[in-house]
Amino acid sequence: MADVQGIQTTVTLRPGRPTDTSACGRICYEAFEAIARQHNFAPDFPSVDVATGLITMLLSHPGFFSVVAEVGGQVVGSNFLDERSSIAAVGPITVDPKVQNLRIGRRLMQAVLDRAAERNFPGVRLLQSAYHSRSLALYAMLGFLPRESIACMQESGTCRPAIKCGGPLRQTLKPAIASARLSTVMTALGRRSMRSSWGRRPS
Repeated sequence: MADVQGIQTTVTLRPGRPTDTSACGRICYEAFEAIARQHNFAPDFPSVDVATGLITMLLSHPGFFSVVAEVGGQVVGSNFLDERSSIAAVGPITVDPKVQNLRIGRRLMQAVLDRAAERNFPGVRLLQSAYHSRSLALYAMLGFLPRESIACMQESGTCRPAIKCGGPLRQTLKPAIASARLSTVMTALGRRSMRSSWGRRPS
């Protein structure tokens, strides 16, 4: 995609279409990969294909509202609202790294918040990476409040030397489940990043 920043700054919002999957999938991967790399974390999506698969599902599912941003006729971002529950959920919201600083993210957020208000949702929630201070500031400005912290763990792909892979199967006992939950909270086999859950009530 050509760098459209400085050439055409008129941002147009429209509903997402199935034909947007390729452009939105690429932007979704590149946006998450760029911010993760800046903070030395693994990206949320391992490839463009995985991100595109998610976007394809969101654009075709009747339970999700979608909005796409265009600049000069080119897709530069997208956002989604999960309407399948009593509390609406935002995301993923992504903007092409090539066209930052045009307030596109704010407009995409406002579009889904307006949709939530139109559908009379009592609240809206989202997950935000703790290292992404720029989006944190935007969500706070839009009225979101932090609710809880969530640990996002990514497996390293290898087993610890003390743990044998494989072995006989048996029914899991309740004490083992409790121990596993504690172990999951206290230790990680791979990288770990903190995310926070944010909520917003209609004004």
